[in-house]
Amino acid sequence: MGAVVDIPAHTYRALRAMAGFAPSYIDDCHPKQRAFVEDRSKRKCALTSRRGGKSHGIGCWLLEGGEDSPRGKSLFIALTRGKAKSILWDDCLAGLNDRYHLGLRLVHDEGQLYVRMENGHRIWLLGVDNQHEVAKVRGERLRRAVVDEAQAF
Repeated sequence: MGAVVDIPAHTYRALRAMAGFAPSYIDDCHPKQRAFVEDRSKRKCALTSRRGGKSHGIGCWLLEGGEDSPRGKSLFIALTRGKAKSILWDDCLAGLNDRYHLGLRLVHDEGQLYVRMENGHRIWLLGVDNQHEVAKVRGERLRRAVVDEAQAF
């Protein structure tokens, strides 16, 4: 029987990717979440009931996009920044971070809130409650973007 070796989480994920495996946090998605994450469509919409797993599926989708976009940026928009943090960080990414040792950090930078990945990718948590806030994202180069409760906009 072989010895158990403790390797850094980013090395483990890189080896899994080279072997053709999905990141381990995607393995825990239920089939409809996984189908959403793995769907390669340019534009997607998740229309589900309350407590249907949207936040988890979207969190995994944003992480997956960040894995292949070092030092890039993605965006999660909600009605307020506090709501964006609550939905994406508190209810989803913090738990995935603890479970899979992803090395995610919640960072306040120049008045903005980001989830920073180990590879430098940032997920911008933005509250957009007026037209002035919308202007902040114009012209941004984004890997992935999510609008929560899109009907409100």
